Amino acid sequence: MFYVIDDNKGVRESLCLLLESYGFKAFHYSSGAAFLRDVKPDDNGVLITDINMPDICGLELIAQLRHARNIIQAILMTANVTNQMLAAANQLGVPVLRKPFSPTELFVCIEQLSRRHRP
Repeated sequence: MFYVIDDNKGVRESLCLLLESYGFKAFHYSSGAAFLRDVKPDDNGVLITDINMPDICGLELIAQLRHARNIIQAILMTANVTNQMLAAANQLGVPVLRKPFSPTELFVCIEQLSRRHRP
């Protein structure tokens, strides 16, 4: 299960179409707040979220999920990477994809998350 959060409708819809074309189930949200309204503590899967959003930034969203002990894994994406963002993402143990990224880059990142979180 994948959850795509981006305030850009085209980005979130194209990412969901890409994931679905590979047989994955994907849901998209226009904001972190909308996602938080739907997520349940025992939900799992992979969250792919933009860092820069108007309501809750991707870093804060992931921090809130971790604080609630939610087990959803996460990938951050952004067009403007800064050292501060990378450091914050590293502290959370979350990879960062620089937009635009290729499907290959996305799936390599997903595979790395999968390997990291196997029992």
